[in-house]
Amino acid sequence: MNKPDKVARKINNWVKDKTKNLIPEIITPNSISPQASVILVNAVYFSGNWMNQFHDIAMRDFYTATDKRKVPMMTREGKYKYTKNDALDCQMIEIPYVGGQASFIIFLPNTKDGLPLLLYKLKLAPDLMQTAINKMRVENVILSIPKFKTTTELDLKVSYEKLGLNQMLKTHKSGLNEIVTGDNHLYVSKAIQKAVIDVNENGTEAAAASAVEVSLLSLILTRKTFEANRPFYYFIKVRKEKIFTGVYN
Repeated sequence: MNKPDKVARKINNWVKDKTKNLIPEIITPNSISPQASVILVNAVYFSGNWMNQFHDIAMRDFYTATDKRKVPMMTREGKYKYTKNDALDCQMIEIPYVGGQASFIIFLPNTKDGLPLLLYKLKLAPDLMQTAINKMRVENVILSIPKFKTTTELDLKVSYEKLGLNQMLKTHKSGLNEIVTGDNHLYVSKAIQKAVIDVNENGTEAAAASAVEVSLLSLILTRKTFEANRPFYYFIKVRKEKIFTGVYN
């Protein structure tokens, strides 16, 4: 491909605009090979304000299977959809965003080394996830979660191969030749995904939110505790679709 500097700048500016500056660069001129003829680019951006904002932020202990360290933890008391699940050996909570169409769901293992087994169970029996979500009920909860920002970069060619999409990676007979007229050797030579998620007291890449008052008596009698001070699995749900998913460890 000619003029890799110009191509990289055009792609990065487009991604930067679509992700509201969260991802300023996804490709470098050096990563564009001279043989490249087509570069497919996709960007997804989500911004949500918590329905109920966090005000208490303090450095607290976070435990892994082998270590302990201090991280900024956000805490508030309020009403959330919550449940305990014996099959997955975890607690679950759903933290809603303003508008009620999107939420942040956390699967918190009961032990500090329980995340690998939890992920294995979800992979082995995906239906367990929806079954557990369906059992969530509104409870008074003292909620503590880390404030964090995560950036990840994945080589999607590896994922394509695992999914059995090997054909389009072949230099010949990729099945993509119709995209560019007269090109008999069009194939996927590189596939990169970069993701950024910023979870803070206001929301997820977000600003202000409203608060809900809960009577003190109700909290004293029935409140649950959800303290995400160990590795957990999370995802952002919009209506019924998962749009971002990850682990915090």
